[in-house]
Amino acid sequence: MEKPASKVSGEDIHKLRVEIKKLKAMAALVNYCTADFRQKEFLKPYKDIFTQAGKARELQLEMDMLKRKGLSASLNDYTHYLDKQIKKEVNTFLVLAKAKHVKKRI
Repeated sequence: MEKPASKVSGEDIHKLRVEIKKLKAMAALVNYCTADFRQKEFLKPYKDIFTQAGKARELQLEMDMLKRKGLSASLNDYTHYLDKQIKKEVNTFLVLAKAKHVKKRI
């Protein structure tokens, strides 16, 4: 994730989570076929990223739902709070993703 926090969309986070789910499925298949494959160890770098991305995604979905229902204007304080929380969770996600990426490449 090379995008700045302000440019990360809900779709970006959704795609990342889907890709990690694909990795989980592939790891489960390899684990089934190979006795010495360490599935937990393979997926460990992705676990924290997946969890943090899920926190940001849940908030983004809540904000989208409020907008679709036309409630965002009437719940201005709450939408402002959600917006701040989304930015906070996305920033945490990006820091974590970069730390895990750098750690993995070294």
